[in-house]
Formats: sequence, C-alpha cells, structure tokens
Amino acid sequence: MNQLELEKQEYLNRLAQRWSIAKHGNKNILITEGCNYFGCKKDVLYGWFKELGFDSGRKTRTDRRKSKISKESVLFIANLLHISKRDSGKRLASTKRCIEVAQNNGKLDESVSVSYMLKLMKQYGVHPDQISQPEPYRSKKSKHPNHVWEFDVSLCVLYYMNGKTKLKHMPKEEFYKNKPENFEKIKQDRVLRYVVTDHCSGTIYVQYFIAPGENSATLFEFLMAAFSKRSAADPFHGVPFNLVWDAGTANQSHMIKHLLKKLDVNTLTHMPGNPRAKGQVECAHNIIERDFEGFLYLKRISNVEELNEEAHKWMRKYNAVEKLDRHQHARYEVWQTIREEQLRIAPDVEVCKRLLQQSKPIFRKIKGDLSIAFAIKGRASLSYCLRKIANSVDINVGAEVSVYENPFRSPNVNVEVINSDGEIITFEIEPIEKDIYGFPVDAPVIGEEFKSIAKTPIDKQREQMNKEAYGVDTEREVKAVRKRKEKIAFDGEIDPYKQAAHFKSPDYMARSGRVFTVENTHLQSIRLNWPAVGMRIKEKYGLDKEAMKVIGDNFKQQFPEGIPENELENYMQEIISDRKASTKAG
Repeated sequence: MNQLELEKQEYLNRLAQRWSIAKHGNKNILITEGCNYFGCKKDVLYGWFKELGFDSGRKTRTDRRKSKISKESVLFIANLLHISKRDSGKRLASTKRCIEVAQNNGKLDESVSVSYMLKLMKQYGVHPDQISQPEPYRSKKSKHPNHVWEFDVSLCVLYYMNGKTKLKHMPKEEFYKNKPENFEKIKQDRVLRYVVTDHCSGTIYVQYFIAPGENSATLFEFLMAAFSKRSAADPFHGVPFNLVWDAGTANQSHMIKHLLKKLDVNTLTHMPGNPRAKGQVECAHNIIERDFEGFLYLKRISNVEELNEEAHKWMRKYNAVEKLDRHQHARYEVWQTIREEQLRIAPDVEVCKRLLQQSKPIFRKIKGDLSIAFAIKGRASLSYCLRKIANSVDINVGAEVSVYENPFRSPNVNVEVINSDGEIITFEIEPIEKDIYGFPVDAPVIGEEFKSIAKTPIDKQREQMNKEAYGVDTEREVKAVRKRKEKIAFDGEIDPYKQAAHFKSPDYMARSGRVFTVENTHLQSIRLNWPAVGMRIKEKYGLDKEAMKVIGDNFKQQFPEGIPENELENYMQEIISDRKASTKAG
C-alpha cells in the first residue's frame, strides 16, 4: 500500500470514529465531507463504515419488501397474460390491459403501474418470460455408433434447380410469405435436403433431391444411400438400431415402415412441436446451410448430381476434421470405434426393394436439463447439475445463478442461489460424470429407459394457472380444450369488455363536408390483351396449341386494342359455343 492509500485509509478511520459519536444533526455533515473527499456516493461510504465495524443502528422496516398488491391479484393478471398468447407464443394482451380487466372485474383493488406489476410477477415466478420458458428435459444417450440415428428433411431455402439444369439463387425480395405465387412457379424445382446424423458420434450424411415434397420413393433412395458403404474416405454406413424422426407422411407410409421393421430398425416418432427430440439433426441442417450452402454462390452447379458431389466432398472433410463439442473428437474418429456386432451391413438394394413392397463469481443461466456450464480458467468447460439442490431452493429453467470456482476442491464450483426469503445460500456442486461419448452416466438410454424429473416451481405454477383457467394441467391439454372449444377460460366469469359496456360516449359535433362527383366519361373498363385472355381460356378449357392459335388470330382481328374485362366472360362463352357447334357439324 503506497503513501497516498495509507493517508486515505487513516482519514476514513478518523471520519468513521467521528461519525459514530456525532449527534444526529452532525452525521450528515460528516457524510457529505467524506463523499466530497473520496468522490463517492453515500451508500459507498456507509458500506466502508460497515466494513470497519461501524453501524448506524437503524432497524429495518417491518414492512420492507412487502406489497399492498395481493399475490392472488398478481397471479390472476399473470394468468390473463398467459392465456391470451397464441400457440406460436406471441402475446396478444398487454400488461396494462390485463390490469384494467382485473380492476374492472374486482380482482385488483389497488392502482399499480405496469413496471411494478411485472416486478411482482417476477418475484412470484409468473413473469411472462418465466412462464414461457420451456419445460426442463433430461439429456439422453445412445450406447454406441449406429445405435441411434436422427433423420429429417428440409427445403433448401437458398436455391432451386432452374429447369433441373442450373442451380438458381432465391432472392429474399422475391421469395417470401407475401409472394406465394413465386414459390408456386418453382414448386417442381425445389431442392430438398435429406439429412441423417449418428447420435453417438455426430456424423452427418446429407443428400439433395429435386421434388415438390416428401415422398416414399425419395425417402427409400436416401435411406439406401445412407445405409450403404460408399468409399474408404466415407466410413459411415450400416443399418441403425433406432431411427428418430417426425410424423411426416413419407416416414409413416406402410412401405417404409414395413421395410425398416424387416431390417430390425426401431422407429421412434416424436410428438409434433417437440423439435428437441431430434435436436442434433436440426443442428446439422443449420451447419449445412452455413458452412456449405452459404458458399454455393461461388460455384457453377449445373444439376443435382453436381450439387451432391460437392456436398459429399464438404461432408467428408467436415466429419473427418470438425470436432463435436460433446466428445471433443472428430465425428469419423468416434464412429470408427464401432465394434463388429454393432455394425449391421445393409442388404443389397434389390433385396430392400423387394422388402419395400413389405473462480470469480459470474452468472450462468440454468439450462432446460437443470444444468449449467462453467469453464475454470485454463480448463475445458464442464457441466454441473443443479437437480440435487432443487429440494432446498427454487430452481427454474432460464433463471440465473452466481457461480465461482471452489478454491479447496476444484473443479467443484460454488453456486449461490437466493431463496424465497431473499437470503443467499451457497451450494458446492461437482461436475457431471460423463462416459467416453460425453453423455451423463446416469442419463436414460434412448428407447430403453425413462426417468422422470421433478417439476420446478414454474412448472407447478404453470399447471396451477392452467387448472384455474381451464381446469386442466398441461399446455397440451389447454390446446386441446381450446381446439374443441368446449369451455371458456375461467368458466366465462371474466368479462374483458366490461368497462366498454359502461363507457358513455360523448355527443360529437356534426361536421359539414363537400360532395365529390365523378364524370362517367372518366371511367373506363380495363382492357385485356390476347396473352392475358389466352391464359384464362387455356386454364379454363384446356385447349390444344392449334385451337389456341385459331382463337388468338380471331381475337386480334376482332379486338385489336384488347377486350373490356367486363365483356370477357361472354366472349369466352361465345367462342366455346362456336367450337361445339363446328364440332357437331363436322
């Protein structure tokens, strides 16, 4: 400590002693003097005094941190917000509007600001951001390479094959939801990306197809390519023991399911709206979009065969070099650990075709599996499970906890959690023990085990809110009730428009105006030329090229400046009547 710091410390000691014995009127003078000397705020100076052992002796207010707003009112308003959201998660009602509804329906007796209400919601664990957090999940593991594959199909959002002879870019300004006609024009040329990943090693296999949508024939072709041995540079092959996919039409077709049953593949279909069930393959789509498709604009691709050739070059390099975070090895390297009894060689394609006909505290956010990730300086990041401390304190998905390295038993960490009384409680947590593939050793095996997980306070609160609103527990049951429209929230006792019914509108002064007239001579019917008329005739009657030429020549002579739109229907009826008459005469 240098001379200047010593002088400041001595001054602080003297000031603290003077302050402790000063009378009430003089204490503020000394505090102002100290703040001016150190250039700090009063709270900082009081904190230093407390560290030196001096305390003001003031008692804490008995009503500190207590609100006039009842917990029931807060929960009711939070529930109004909760039930007003769409299935997509978009919130419709505002907090301000829900407060008004609660007041008008006798559910809230005190006036309250939006910001304070949101603060109370957060305190009780019912803030919209807390309630919208996903339910916790438990990580699952596969036993070995080829034990579990994850499969998924996605549309290539960047490109399509123009006439199946050239890869064309899809500009965002031309292809988006408000221009569906542009998607319709190229629906036969859309490029589908089929992807499968090995759950254990993370190995990726990708192949592109040109098709308007998923179908059994394309799926069969892809599975045969994925099962088959390709080259020494691409070792990934074989028939998996389990295949995780969604409930797509092609996936659930009788032929495909029959084939996989014969190949002794256990198919696991996840529920709609649960992408985490095959999250690894979803990540694979993202990797392919960024690392491969994102650079296709630098290549000239003539057909889908060339596209797949380039994709497989990229795929082999990626699997051989890029490490998976979970096991910290290259994907092919881990897949190569497969044993003879685990590698089931796929039958010949022709056989399958026949079967086919049959340290310093930092904050970490709690993940969905109730774990946190923390990296001690100089070491790799480790995972720590907080599930064991959930019996002592409230642990919720998405909440933040303070973490720092335990100085006596590293790599253990200390986790600080604030309980319901506002007290900070510290827990020592050991790293999650993992197997050689990076899975938690106590994780249930996919398709073989199921271990339930205790509900978090937010899960319990969400169930209680659903029960109060609809009389059911889960979000899935709420959606079913809404879909069937069999009951109204809160049994229809809440009138959200009550204040509007009692609102008396003032009598507004009538305003004078000017009548606007339009000359009929200025109004003209829209005229259609032959290309527009010919397209409508062909779509409606399906005439051949020769017939369309005859009608077109006649039209151009009869209507050189185009036909008024309001006369088009009569004209089309006339030409079709003439054709029928001429056909009978012939």
